[in-house]
Amino acid sequence: MSVESKLDKLITVTGLIAEAQAANQSAVLNAIKDITPGDNSAIVAALVAIESQVTTINATLGTEAPVAPVVSGVSPNTGVVAGGDSITIVGSGFTAATAVNFGGTPAASFSVASDSMISAVTPANAAGTVEVTVVTAGGTSVTSPVDQFTYA
Repeated sequence: MSVESKLDKLITVTGLIAEAQAANQSAVLNAIKDITPGDNSAIVAALVAIESQVTTINATLGTEAPVAPVVSGVSPNTGVVAGGDSITIVGSGFTAATAVNFGGTPAASFSVASDSMISAVTPANAAGTVEVTVVTAGGTSVTSPVDQFTYA
């Protein structure tokens, strides 16, 4: 492929990315503007809007790049400091999860039930609240109030 052909392809791809971003940017910005402290549903809506933008860009490019998982809930969200509590994590993008962390501590064990659900066993931890994150090839889930677990 000539340099000119490669340059033309790069310009085309760059244009497609710009079009996809413009089409979805307002939806993402509106979702983020709607967030108020303590409004977990608005946070989830913003995360979904961002994930949707990434999916649209990937579809426009004809590729399927890995997308970071999204945690939209942890149940139950409290447990004992000794660990050993069984919890359910819900969200999206979990199929190829390689780790589940409670703060910086790996889960005692975890099992991916589906793309939207993981069962995990809490590790021991000091009393307090930690973020529960899921790790895949696409990255680590962004933390938010909906992914918190409190050790008591």
